[in-house]
Amino acid sequence: RRAGLALPQDLAVVGFDDHPWAAVTDPPLTVVGQPAREIGQVAAEALCTLIDGQQPEAQEYILPCELVVRESA
Repeated sequence: RRAGLALPQDLAVVGFDDHPWAAVTDPPLTVVGQPAREIGQVAAEALCTLIDGQQPEAQEYILPCELVVRESA
């Protein structure tokens, strides 16, 4: 705003992770929501494997995410 720009007319903004504040900014922020609980679960399982003295298998995890379109894009 200080630069004289308006969202989304002059510039589109998209954030990553759907924090509660994203919906109450002015304008509300478009975001990519990610499954934080599932990310934490996968990380905790790998950590527990390491704590047990085992080497976890190298794996690729693809977890779903969601584009939450609001007024900033």
